[in-house]
Amino acid sequence: EAAAAHLPGGDQLPWLERLAAEHDNLRAAVGWAVEEGEPETALRFGAALWRFWQLCGHLQEGRAEMARILDMPGSEAPTRERMRALDADGGLRYWSADLPGADVRYHEQLELAEALGDTTGTADALFNLSHTMFLLDRDDDAAERMADECIRLYREVGDERGLARVGWTRVNRMMQSPPPDIGQLMLDMLHRFEEIGDDWYVALAQGTLSWEAFARGDGLAALRGGLASMLGHHAMGDVASVTIFMRGFAVVFDDLGMREEAVVVISAFEALCQRYGVRPPAFFEELAGLSGRREIDVAPYPDAVARGTAMSLDETVDYVTRVGQEYL
Repeated sequence: EAAAAHLPGGDQLPWLERLAAEHDNLRAAVGWAVEEGEPETALRFGAALWRFWQLCGHLQEGRAEMARILDMPGSEAPTRERMRALDADGGLRYWSADLPGADVRYHEQLELAEALGDTTGTADALFNLSHTMFLLDRDDDAAERMADECIRLYREVGDERGLARVGWTRVNRMMQSPPPDIGQLMLDMLHRFEEIGDDWYVALAQGTLSWEAFARGDGLAALRGGLASMLGHHAMGDVASVTIFMRGFAVVFDDLGMREEAVVVISAFEALCQRYGVRPPAFFEELAGLSGRREIDVAPYPDAVARGTAMSLDETVDYVTRVGQEYL
């Protein structure tokens, strides 16, 4: 739980390393709590560990553990521990591209938070639902109403980081029909995250600026922003975000005429997704129209497919960095 307070964040790497060193012990502890019928302890473990499972690419393990925890006798009691565990399970589902499953969990989280009178829990649930409901229902008005209520509640509890993150999601939704100043709006968000020291969202904002540049046809700016974002996430030990970014790099490389390099990266992306259980949430795919915009033809480059498939995450980051910097 001490580690969870730092995840995600700029100082997350040493906490992730500590959790990784204790991974087997943590597995044993969760297993003990489930087998011995200690639902409160199990729920607390699930809520505290989900970002570790996500950031370090243990999504399949995390989802399996959360299923055990939420199905155990006694875990259905309407407690804050269950509310936080529902948030965790929804997050794991979201980051493995199970939007309907995430949406169900977030609705359960909201219902329980409201029943408990938990203001922060209600704001967090609305923040989560503003993502899934927009993507599933295409209801921007509903998402905006949720964002408005989210802002009101975060202001009530004095959560500046939560307020800034709601702003980030709002600007991202504008990518669907961007106003002329979308880039400036996201740049303003980037500066805000820098001011409050939210380094993980600094990297996310750099990524959005990259997609925005690509959407308006500036491949070089997209490449520069993408490299900054990827390297920021990689420095924080964020396996999931770095893996997801490879999809965008493949499209950018292909767009810039680097066909073989694009095949290497898209092949690495597919292999890493399978290795870590990560799939890009639709939100990331749809920024700049990545979903369906370009299918990369891998058939002419079997050697490149083999190279990319065999790459580790670190090797893929090094490859993308070298290719990108050489092009720039």
